[in-house]
Amino acid sequence: MAFSIAVSPSQYDRLVKDCGTQGIQITGDQGQFNSHGCTIAYNYDQARHVLHLSVLSKPWLYPTEAVEARLHDLVQTSIAGGLT
Repeated sequence: MAFSIAVSPSQYDRLVKDCGTQGIQITGDQGQFNSHGCTIAYNYDQARHVLHLSVLSKPWLYPTEAVEARLHDLVQTSIAGGLT
């Protein structure tokens, strides 16, 4: 229940800002956040420019693949130009 995506430092900064506008607080390079009943762990490796995301918990109704696909889409949208 995890995946990684290439993210430059400036893209990560944009992602953090975009998440904040969506009510998701990301502080630092690693931690957890909750959204829509899901708990997600994140770890940004600045040296390798890779963001690792793991679904720690989710409502039983949501397929893991759907949660990961939604996260992937949101990250891609943000790093491509922003959610805002």
